[in-house]
This record gives sequence, C-alpha cells and structure tokens, in this order.
Amino acid sequence: MLRGLILAAAILPVTAGLLPDYYNKMAKANSHAIAAPDPALFEEYGFDQSEKAEYGRMIVTAWRFRDTTGAFSGFQYLRPADAKNCDMGKVAACTPAEDTIARGNYVLQFAGKKPKAEEVNFFLAHAPRWEESPIPALPGFLPEDGLIPNSERYVLGPVGLERFGKGIPPSVAAFHLSAEGEYARYKGKNSEFGFVLFSYPVPNMARDQAEAFRKLPGVIVKRTGPLVAAVVNAPNADDAERLLSRMNWQATVTLNQVPERNQAIGWARALLNMLFLTGAILVFCLISGILFGGFRVLRYRLGIGEPEDTMIRLRLD
Repeated sequence: MLRGLILAAAILPVTAGLLPDYYNKMAKANSHAIAAPDPALFEEYGFDQSEKAEYGRMIVTAWRFRDTTGAFSGFQYLRPADAKNCDMGKVAACTPAEDTIARGNYVLQFAGKKPKAEEVNFFLAHAPRWEESPIPALPGFLPEDGLIPNSERYVLGPVGLERFGKGIPPSVAAFHLSAEGEYARYKGKNSEFGFVLFSYPVPNMARDQAEAFRKLPGVIVKRTGPLVAAVVNAPNADDAERLLSRMNWQATVTLNQVPERNQAIGWARALLNMLFLTGAILVFCLISGILFGGFRVLRYRLGIGEPEDTMIRLRLD
C-alpha cells in the first residue's frame, strides 16, 4: 500500500501551469492538478503533468505526456465509452457533454461550454513543452468489421499487457524489441472477445515472436509482415479465425529523391544547365549554317540547279 501511495504521489504533479491564464477575456479559476486514473498505466504511457481549470462555464482539463504516442494512448483510455469521432481534430472523440482531443503530446478535455475546433489551438499555443509528431500507425491495421467502438487500448509495456492482454507474458510480447501493441474487443457471430495486435521493427522479429506466441495455451495467432495478431482464450474459435483471416499486411515502398544540399548548389546547377543548352544551340546553328552555305556554293560551282537557285551576292566593294 505504501508503494501505491508513493507511486500516486509521483504521478500527481505538485504544480499546475498547462492552461492559459485567460480565455476569451475570462480569468482561469479553480485551477488544480488531478491524479491519473490508473497511476501505473499512465506512468508507462509517459504521463507528466495535468491541470484542470474553469473559464466561466467552460471546464478544461489538460494532460501532458512525454510524446505523441503516450498522449494517443492516454486519449484512448480517457475518452468516454459512448464517445463518437468528431471534427474537433484528427484524434478527437465527442459526447453531448464532453470533447476529448489529442494533439501532439497533450490531451485536452472540454466540458460545459465547449470551444470551436479552431479555438483548441489557443490552448495549445500557451501549452508549455508542447510538441507534435505522427500518431501511431498500428491502430489503422485493426479490422473494422465487428470492432466494438472505443474498446481500443494502446499497449506500451507490461502494465498495459496485464490490463488488456491477460494470458500473454511480457517476455513473449518482447517489448525490449521495440514492440508496441493495440488491444480491442470484437463482436463475432457467436461471441465477444479480446484481440491484441503487436508490431515489430522487421518481419523477421515478428516471425520469431509468432512462434513463441503459438506455444502459449489457448492462444490463436497469425503473423503478417511485421505484425502478430493474437486472440487469447477465445470463447468461439471460429469467430477468432474469421477475424484473423482479415489481417493482411501489405508493404508500401516509397522512393525518395536525394535532396539538394542547399539552394545555392541547386541554382548553380540550373545555371550551368542553361549555359550548356545555350552553347549546344549556338554550335548547332553554326554547323547548320556552314553546311547549308557550303552545299549551295558546291552546287553553284558544279553547275547544278537553275540560275535562280544561285546565291545572291552583294558586291559592296
């Protein structure tokens, strides 16, 4: 119990200063830090600090994480179960009472009077240590058919695996290989069950780990590319097999040109190309003129052709 209190104290920030002092001419009121709903899990997500405050009838809660992946994980945990995707942002879930938005390494929640989509940028503009990077791509590989809305949970380590992937040991998931996972619940024809999708840096790693997964009792596994999909203790094996059959990974190869080291080199090369083209045109014109004139002179001396074909000479001397 003492360890739990110490962990909670570490997760609960002592000071709060994530939200601006004013919004729409209203001063921030009742500002305070709030504890993580699951301290051990949020520590694994990289939770750093929180602040909850009021601006008139608007109640705002800001959660800061170390990176975008952690904030995305926190967003999946914090959004209400009945939330639906909305146009408040690329990663946003809304209910009539609350909007939850993930942007960069922040998660923002708005209750009461809710802001417009463009006004969310105001809070991020004043957010200390805000940074943005691409969100994880792994959730995009989840099959959509049968997916229970808002059941997804990102898995970054042993704590998340214990919460959402019971039956899979951390050593088999192999987080030391930079593995990440996405848990979701599905509804099949005859049952409802949990599904975990893991990604590995290269397909060879996924192949090796898939063999380790197959040795676990009650686990149905499929590997595709660098992804390993697993269903643990499925109540209906046929439903699990139908879901796994829809998992297919396709590689996309993008060829990028090597960029110029700087603009000066690019302009210099463009100038040289123009000079080369101009010189080539001049040489072509000169050679063409000599050949044409020489051919006419040769015909005149050999007496070939009609008189009107002879060259016109201007005897200026």
